[in-house]
Amino acid sequence: MPLLHEECLVVGGSDSGFISKLWSNHGRSVHLDRVTSGNTFAIVHYAGRVEYTAEGFIEKSRDELRQELPDCVDGSDYVRALDAGGN
Repeated sequence: MPLLHEECLVVGGSDSGFISKLWSNHGRSVHLDRVTSGNTFAIVHYAGRVEYTAEGFIEKSRDELRQELPDCVDGSDYVRALDAGGN
């Protein structure tokens, strides 16, 4: 969430910029998979491998986040595992 929020605040922020930051920060995670088409990525979690298309992520996310959401996500064990490289 912080990467998406950051990209929303950047002048000229884009879906492809978000994807680039996602790979730069979490590219080695065992929970993140590359998909060959455009702004698509996959997350491997308890539900299995789920593909997401980032098309429109920035436009849909430009609203201000309520403070409770980033606090909740930051407190997540899953997010801490992603930040630690997925190990």
